[in-house]
Amino acid sequence: MPELETSVIVDATVGEVWEAFTDAHVFATWLWPASFGTVAEIEAQPGGSWSARSTSIGIGVSGVYSELDKPSTLRSTWMWDGEPEVTDIAVHAEPESSGATRVTVTHAGFADEEARDDHVLGWTDCLARLVDRFEPGEPV
Repeated sequence: MPELETSVIVDATVGEVWEAFTDAHVFATWLWPASFGTVAEIEAQPGGSWSARSTSIGIGVSGVYSELDKPSTLRSTWMWDGEPEVTDIAVHAEPESSGATRVTVTHAGFADEEARDDHVLGWTDCLARLVDRFEPGEPV
């Protein structure tokens, strides 16, 4: 089954990156553009659920955690509202010598390459907003 993997360097500690993925308020600030009015709910424990919903454009995604190894790794299912396909994501945060953190997202289980390709731009945009969130001078 096709999968994608993408990485970015974030000017934040591994702990701050962990919070960006596991604290609902923080997650909602970067996952989608501010104009989406994102609302997130997160129960960060194995078997716990998470969701993100847009109040302005009517989309949503959710999943169930299968692994949380604080502060470096989390794994979860990923399912768009109204769609039957369930895929899997893994997020790994690794400290860089500069004090920044390398964040790698692996998204697997797509039915075909087209479904995978539909997510490449989405993850690129999401992770760019995560990087921007921790840029000097940006509110955190």
